[in-house]
Amino acid sequence: MTGAFHSAVAGRLAASWAQLSVQALAFWLTAGATWLAGRHSLAPLRDAAKALDHQTPVAQGGILLAGLLTVGGSALLVQQAARPVLRVLEGYWPRWGWPVRRLLTARHVRRAERDKARWQDLHPRVVTVGSAGPASRPTPRELEEYGRLERRRRSRPSAAEWFMPTKAGNILRAAERRVRDKYGLDAVALWPPLWQVLPDHARQDVGRAGAELERTVTAMIWAVLLCVLSPWAPLAAPIGIVVCAAALFGGLPVRARFFAEMIETMFDLHRPALYRQLRWPLPRDPRDEQTAGRQLTSYLWRGSDRAEPVFTDAEAGPS
Repeated sequence: MTGAFHSAVAGRLAASWAQLSVQALAFWLTAGATWLAGRHSLAPLRDAAKALDHQTPVAQGGILLAGLLTVGGSALLVQQAARPVLRVLEGYWPRWGWPVRRLLTARHVRRAERDKARWQDLHPRVVTVGSAGPASRPTPRELEEYGRLERRRRSRPSAAEWFMPTKAGNILRAAERRVRDKYGLDAVALWPPLWQVLPDHARQDVGRAGAELERTVTAMIWAVLLCVLSPWAPLAAPIGIVVCAAALFGGLPVRARFFAEMIETMFDLHRPALYRQLRWPLPRDPRDEQTAGRQLTSYLWRGSDRAEPVFTDAEAGPS
């Protein structure tokens, strides 16, 4: 999903240099601190400070510049790696990983089926809570459980064949499929043209959501790199594992959900601008919109030599 999405969002609204460098600086400081902790002595730090103090101002400036370039260059390298790593975290794996992908996907499908069965048990009682008798009213615990099930359903695709092997992948795929189910529009194919008609404030909102998701991924990359330093800094591995687990199981699903909701909201609010800009007739009702959306997707994806629909003459107006 984020192949087209992230190219349009994160590629245009990348994080600033300072934001990119914060994680890199934290990585190098943590690596140095854990290395010193492993040696149980501050002597290397004192020796380095003395050696630097004896250098000429030009040499000191060069060393400082080299440090800044190391921090900034490593930040840029990790930021470039964030997009392919995110696709792996979504579940887009090479062919040799498909057996594991199928197992994990089947596991998510089974969980969804169990949740769906429980949701179907609770739904009739919850939707009739105002008119049902006291004996059939849901308990507060059941209402809370129903709310959790509703949130889980929204974080999963509507059909088993669209499931991904990871939680973040299912969250993003679910938003993509909801756009198609509601409006007949292919969210991935139509995101680049929709981006062009979005107002500036909407682009900024989506950009911030994409940047937050990207920073979560880069935090995981730094954490893994910290674990690699464990032969020289034994304390680096525990710190890296904790940070990586927190980002993977806590931060990533939250950021992915926010990003997915922002993308879906852009289609909810601004798809009329896309129709008008392409001189495509606006749908008359929800049923007509699904048909029109499929036709518009096909037209932009493959073109058409049909005489219908007839292009409108109205200029694109505000969404």
